[in-house]
Amino acid sequence: MIKQDEYWNEVANKKEFTMPFQSELFLTHVDRDAVILDYGCGYGRTLSELRGYGYKNLHGVDFSEEMIKRAKSNDSEIDFQVIQSGKLPFPNHSLDAVLLFAVLTCVHKDEE
Repeated sequence: MIKQDEYWNEVANKKEFTMPFQSELFLTHVDRDAVILDYGCGYGRTLSELRGYGYKNLHGVDFSEEMIKRAKSNDSEIDFQVIQSGKLPFPNHSLDAVLLFAVLTCVHKDEE
């Protein structure tokens, strides 16, 4: 049985996510100086979009090493980190907004 991380590492360089991010709604609720975390950021598509809107304090975490490698190669201005599931490298109260965008739809096995 293939594990989640093995699956995402295998497809990291060819996977394209197409779910549109509702940036116009996000922009009305989150200041551009906010510290933002994208949990399950994949290859960083959403954070790169937010950077294009002027957000600068951007962090992305994912348990797929290959997705994070791809994210870093796409946008080196954003802090991307590999994590173990459920373990965040940020102190409490240090984030203003956390995104969990299209992450649950990417869990390919019910057991996960």
